[in-house]
Amino acid sequence: MNRDVEQVPADGFKGYDQPNAGTVFLAEDDAPMRELLTRAMARAGFRVLTARSGVDLLDRIESTLDDSDRFRPGQVIVSDVRMRRLDGFGVLKALRQAALDAPCILITAFGDEETHARAAEFGADAVIDKPFDIEVLLERIRGVLARQRSVAVGLPDEA
Repeated sequence: MNRDVEQVPADGFKGYDQPNAGTVFLAEDDAPMRELLTRAMARAGFRVLTARSGVDLLDRIESTLDDSDRFRPGQVIVSDVRMRRLDGFGVLKALRQAALDAPCILITAFGDEETHARAAEFGADAVIDKPFDIEVLLERIRGVLARQRSVAVGLPDEA
């Protein structure tokens, strides 16, 4: 097993028995921030698969693909923009090159206009500037997953 990849069980942390609201692939190189976000997402009912870099995130995603090589409904990526080995933009570029239509929310401490423009260019669903309210991130995740599910069943986009 890759040392740079961690997994939180589908039921989250002990004591959090909410139903699984979806799967979040979380890439964050700052350990305390990764732990904080993982706990908050698990409490909210998400299954959280974590990685310490973009390279490790792509490895984790690849290991979960089924035979169709498609990103499954109910899955979303949350990635820091600036990380070692491969940044959030590199992750988005690699996903697009592999024709994986994976919803992605970027988080960044460097939320200038250029960063937001690049995120839109690379197809990010949202960019959230640090520091941020964790509830805002959770609502964005829920919104992306709701749009994804609506598209999967052919409903109009409500977001």
